[in-house]
Amino acid sequence: MSKGEFRQDESWCLFQNGERSFAVPARSVRSVAPAPEITRLSLSDSCLAGLTILHKEILPVFELDRLSPSSGKGNRQVLVINSDTGGWAILIDRVLGLENIEVSFTGIRNETAVDGRSWEEVVVASASIGDRFVSVLDTDLLHEVLRSEVNGYWSSLEGAGSAPGDASSPLNKPEQAVAI
Repeated sequence: MSKGEFRQDESWCLFQNGERSFAVPARSVRSVAPAPEITRLSLSDSCLAGLTILHKEILPVFELDRLSPSSGKGNRQVLVINSDTGGWAILIDRVLGLENIEVSFTGIRNETAVDGRSWEEVVVASASIGDRFVSVLDTDLLHEVLRSEVNGYWSSLEGAGSAPGDASSPLNKPEQAVAI
């Protein structure tokens, strides 16, 4: 959901990763579940935690550590997001709940760009709930940045001697043939 699609009466799914709180539109969330077994993929960027099977569907699972490192405490959860290309999941520390919040669009820009996009650019608004500051994420842009990171990493491996025809190329691994 891009910021142009946010509604004033929007319900938000709030969650925490590390010390930072985030919000995504509740309508973009398919489900929340305890983190299932995640199969890590060799030769993958660290933002891709791996693949998991949830509700009979193979989903890529991404980390948000570049925005806010996980606390590593307790049982983590996955937040499954709907997108035009199918479901994908974010590995988070915990869901805080659903809230109606008033958001303030920030227009944050950062020089740490990925294919012209920055990690902080996925934070499109902010809100306060009591003493908690919440960063509002654009899930479409977040997915685009995550996919770009992983694809860029795999492309760099190809350029470093892991050619597409090479058995070690991540592009030739059947377990990595899932749309991310």
